[in-house]
Amino acid sequence: MLQDKFEQLQHESQSSEDGSQSSANDMFYDASGGRTKKGRVRGLGKGAELYYATQNSGRTTGSTSQFSPSILSQVEQRFEAELEAERADRKAERAEMQAEFDARIQAERAERAETERRYKAYMDQLMEQFNQMQQCSNVPPRPRDPRDDDGSSGAGLGFGTVF
Repeated sequence: MLQDKFEQLQHESQSSEDGSQSSANDMFYDASGGRTKKGRVRGLGKGAELYYATQNSGRTTGSTSQFSPSILSQVEQRFEAELEAERADRKAERAEMQAEFDARIQAERAERAETERRYKAYMDQLMEQFNQMQQCSNVPPRPRDPRDDDGSSGAGLGFGTVF
């Protein structure tokens, strides 16, 4: 059966040790036995011209070297090559964008660290000034006389108790 032979050729191509792989078109052509006496490829009928160009002599043998890729095959190959190039371009753009993103994140982290350092230095300066102000006062706080307290919970703020 044509499909079994094609699958066998695919398997052999994938497991070949020399690393050379045939295209699916080549393998199908080999599996079909090439062109018939009428110039058709088994399984494709008259559509064979879409995949395999005809020879001027009109008859070919079953060898894959006896056909040249058709316009459709050439367009498919060119499309696949362009698609692969486009994928490579997108991959490069993505890598570039990731590098820019990482650089921005790094810059923002550095800026945040510098801002935090400046705020800490400013707070340390304010605390030092506050401590100096506390030490400069030579007047000790006056002791409070509990009799001066009017009994309110305002601690002598002058707000009387409302009864």
